[in-house]
Amino acid sequence: MKSLTNMDAVIRLNVTAGVPGMPGIVWMTASPLSPPYESVTLQTVASPVPKNQPDLVWKTFQYATRLRVGQSARAAGFDSALLIDVEGNLLEASHANIFVRLPSGWVTPSCNGNFLPGTLRAHVLKNAPLPMREDKVSIQKLSDCLEVFLTNSNIGIVPVTQIDSRRYAVGAQTKKLIEWLATAGD
Repeated sequence: MKSLTNMDAVIRLNVTAGVPGMPGIVWMTASPLSPPYESVTLQTVASPVPKNQPDLVWKTFQYATRLRVGQSARAAGFDSALLIDVEGNLLEASHANIFVRLPSGWVTPSCNGNFLPGTLRAHVLKNAPLPMREDKVSIQKLSDCLEVFLTNSNIGIVPVTQIDSRRYAVGAQTKKLIEWLATAGD
């Protein structure tokens, strides 16, 4: 078995606030980097998280609800869940941000304090070699999508090949973005 010093790893620093009379706790974990996903499939699910909660934009330990919707999607034969707000707009996957390529170009849902904006999402928006923008993306626009991918700092950019019954090819632009991200640190 390789030691963590000889391979890519995910390092996580956790901090709790503590409670009156008790200090917070700080701890770190390390684990091997997950093997890359070739692609993922998503099932749309109404977001179980109420809008405009202040902790939605912070990475916290409050993710049991997202775990449950992801598990439900897996039980239905999908890899993860795609959360939709009450107005029928895309939010994010249960543990990743989503980008869709429409005929007008690449777009990711506007955060507006309704989900964790993601560090890789921000990096892609700012630095990608292709134009990216934030906007509302209604579920109806999924039928117009040319390409779809997820981002997460642990998985990078992963193509989406299916959302519900809609299928998507892994397109040339998604492949270009995966290659760009893989060589961004070189």
